Amino acid sequence: MKKIFVYTSVACCAVALSCSALAAAQNNTSTAQIPAKTPPKTQTVKSKAHLSTSSQVKPLMVQNPEVIAQARPGSGWGTNVGQTHLQVNGFLSAGASLTNSGEDYLIPGHGSVHNDINFGINTLAGIQLAAVFNQNFSIVTQLVADGDNTNGHNAFRPELDWAFVKYQTDNGRYQFRAGRFRVPLFLYSATEEIGYTYPWVFLPNEVYRVVPFNNMNGIDMIYTQPIVGFNGWSFKIDPFFGQNSSQFDITVVPNTAPLTYSFDENDLLGIAVSTGNQYVDLHAAYARTSLTERDASNAVQFSNASTNFYTVGAKVDVYNVIATGEFARRNMPSQLAALQGWYAMLGYQYHQWLPYIGYNHLKTINADVVSSLLQQDQQSYNAGLNYNINSYIVAKAEYSYIKPLDGTRGLFELDPQKNHVNMYSVSVDAIF
Repeated sequence: MKKIFVYTSVACCAVALSCSALAAAQNNTSTAQIPAKTPPKTQTVKSKAHLSTSSQVKPLMVQNPEVIAQARPGSGWGTNVGQTHLQVNGFLSAGASLTNSGEDYLIPGHGSVHNDINFGINTLAGIQLAAVFNQNFSIVTQLVADGDNTNGHNAFRPELDWAFVKYQTDNGRYQFRAGRFRVPLFLYSATEEIGYTYPWVFLPNEVYRVVPFNNMNGIDMIYTQPIVGFNGWSFKIDPFFGQNSSQFDITVVPNTAPLTYSFDENDLLGIAVSTGNQYVDLHAAYARTSLTERDASNAVQFSNASTNFYTVGAKVDVYNVIATGEFARRNMPSQLAALQGWYAMLGYQYHQWLPYIGYNHLKTINADVVSSLLQQDQQSYNAGLNYNINSYIVAKAEYSYIKPLDGTRGLFELDPQKNHVNMYSVSVDAIF
């Protein structure tokens, strides 16, 4: 019964909010990591306004990787250098988080939070530069600095997240990318660091932590095809191949500082498929890799172990009701935790306001063989409120009820020694 509820929630109860990123730019032929901005009521791209019951300001719903490569007038700063059009866009998040536990709660890509108010975990800034040579060739780069000081990161040191060259055919049907870009495994993969594009303060930890890395170096091909007979619907397929290296903190001995382990994700091969229109987005992805782990002294723990990930998700935005849900699973070598997570969220857009609720769940599926220190079982409930200040800025407040399960420490660095932990977060997210 529980599994039926999980899959129904993911596929159907796409109930939540792709909404701090809602509205205008669901154009499958434009590509976008940073949403191009359009003032309310003057949008020239496909809009959901005619389904709304009231006048309202909605942030943009972003689906594809480099929007700015085909940015519309008024988005960011643009100039021409010879025959090349240069486009600059950026994004920013700022705020604070606090829990009622002295143990660190880990949020990958942001850092950790406990019972001392933390401003760094909510602070993030990025800038993206696109050089468009003609309708076929472009180059996209993106630098991001955040407050994450875990997993081998240095807080606020800029990192090159995107750096690729893209070729697309004249009709935009085929796109080919080579370089460094985001692994397209989740609904929000393309905009994972852009808080403006989703309703939560942080993306659901129970799902987005299942895949412990975001980017890859390699190549991919994106093919987009309108679906004949289904007005406004299109189909997209994105096979990719490459590799990545990442680091992850693991507390081997309780009450000691975590050790940073290194991982090589070689022969990373996968495919993402999606279909939808301006109201619905369905997404599924699969990836496999040969995983090598090195401990803090650089000694190899295992080499070229087969590892795979798969995800499914859905988003719906109709008549001001916003719903989203995703399911993710990873199968790992026996030395590491294999995880399965899902979430479901539901919200309602009323003028500039967006209240929402959600449920998230994470389970270790190889608990019988993996060390108890690596098991990460938890559930959480959250409730939040977005206020869309204008088409470029959204303010958010969120409460989360986090409960470790099955005697594990959940996603805390150490056992919080509480039945549940409360987390409070506020943020302001902007694009420019």
